[in-house]
Amino acid sequence: SDGVLGNGSWPSHGIALDGSNIVVTDPVAGTLWSIAANGVAKSLIGSGAAEGLVDGDALSARFAGPSALAVDSSGVVYVADAGNNAVRAIDRTGRVRTLFRASSGKASDVMSGLAWDGSGLLLIGDAFLSRVDAAGNRSILSSYASAYRDGAVGQSAFATPRQMVAVGSDVFVADAGNGLVRRIGANGVVTTLAGGNTQVQAADGQGFAASFGRLWGIAADPQGNLWLADNAY
Repeated sequence: SDGVLGNGSWPSHGIALDGSNIVVTDPVAGTLWSIAANGVAKSLIGSGAAEGLVDGDALSARFAGPSALAVDSSGVVYVADAGNNAVRAIDRTGRVRTLFRASSGKASDVMSGLAWDGSGLLLIGDAFLSRVDAAGNRSILSSYASAYRDGAVGQSAFATPRQMVAVGSDVFVADAGNGLVRRIGANGVVTTLAGGNTQVQAADGQGFAASFGRLWGIAADPQGNLWLADNAY
């Protein structure tokens, strides 16, 4: 329901900053919410009446399981519409359009991460890593492998990359299937920063001494520190 933040409730899977407002997704109701700086939350897109893939204005648009979010420099909000295997764009007037939709409908196309890379292209995390340009053309960047592989992004391997966050020209990825934090540099090279200790389900430590259980969310603070959501317990 709309109202002061403490009184509203929704099961959110995605969150992003849009100026001074916070945008969150409600995958169950198929809606997006905007939370103002004063803590007042209101429904931004979708009425929650029915799932679907419908473009249009804020009230007529339909989503199915919206998850991750990304906002570009002009304030356009991009949504990983997981139930539709699509990337949707919402302009400043609240109008929704479909930028890209996977045609196969395979489980591997279910999108759970979005971020802007250093060259201004939109990265998508599903079973692997891909990229979509402004015209909606998708290119696969990495392969899927439970044994991760660093190196040039075209030769790298991920296993179900979840949420992603851009910090400067770098993109940091929660590689859920491998339990790793990965970095895609501005030069297009993938490196592994943390995780990989297979002896325990969840452990603190530096670099490869750390381990994660079910790594999902990732965010960055103004100092450049990464914060991770790990459903390990």
